[in-house]
Amino acid sequence: MVMATIPSHFRTIPSATWWQRGALPLLIAVMLAITIAINHHTHNEKLTPIIHATQQRYSIPAKVRQHLTLGYNNALAVLYWFGVINDFGGKHTGKINYTTMAEDLNTITILDPYAEHAYYTAATVLTWGMHSTKFGAPLLDRAIKMMPEKWQWPYYRGFYSYLFDHHMRDADRFLAMAAKHPNVPPILIKLAAKMRAEHSGLDTALLFLQQLLKQKQSPILIKQIARQIVQIRTEKVLRALDKVLATIPHWHGDIRQLQQRHIQLPARLPDGGQIIFNPQHQPLSSVEKRRYRLFQPPHYHRGTP
Repeated sequence: MVMATIPSHFRTIPSATWWQRGALPLLIAVMLAITIAINHHTHNEKLTPIIHATQQRYSIPAKVRQHLTLGYNNALAVLYWFGVINDFGGKHTGKINYTTMAEDLNTITILDPYAEHAYYTAATVLTWGMHSTKFGAPLLDRAIKMMPEKWQWPYYRGFYSYLFDHHMRDADRFLAMAAKHPNVPPILIKLAAKMRAEHSGLDTALLFLQQLLKQKQSPILIKQIARQIVQIRTEKVLRALDKVLATIPHWHGDIRQLQQRHIQLPARLPDGGQIIFNPQHQPLSSVEKRRYRLFQPPHYHRGTP
């Protein structure tokens, strides 16, 4: 549900004296002109689409916006936000027209590129409702550009690229971007490292974490990164053992099979644990008791590598 929040930019509206000078009719005329500009392609200036499916409907040419808003961009953005709340607030997701919502959010973020409430709506209601980043991704790209100091935007962008688009390259790139911000949640570091391991391999993920370790100052993050490094080193040992076990015919977890072939298991793993085997006869660490792999939701099919 879209939160009915009044952005702080509303305070930028001039004091009530301008209403007394007859500016209200002028503002109404301005809004009408902008609406026309939003919904119609101009002859003299080619529009650059933000969302391709609606590319000729709502991108405001910069020259038109400069002359028509008269400096009241933020005020108009608030009015458009009220329209979003009125049109979509409280509706069941199945009854929302996401194309129209994307148009409105795009208009708001053109008028006010720092309208965080609009970007959050794109990252939650719009993307989750569609189960796709088709409309949300361009808006999040704008948020990343306008507010590079915030880790949330590349996090949303990367996580949704993985979850909905199954695009590993984009997911890896954006999550790594988010992880490099100071004081990010530890879970984000873990997700970014596993994504890099899945996309580029354990050695690349290890290098990524070692570089992060030099940059972070938070004791909590330093501890989390150090633990991830140990887990990756342990996973490397386990994967080497996987290859050995794959050469044993009819391997069923019997240690005597290893002894007959003079295969020695390491006495201690990098994380301090010993090798144990799960019911599928796969090697694990007695410390973690799980492998260092990225969780894949049911019915997940990997897209672009």
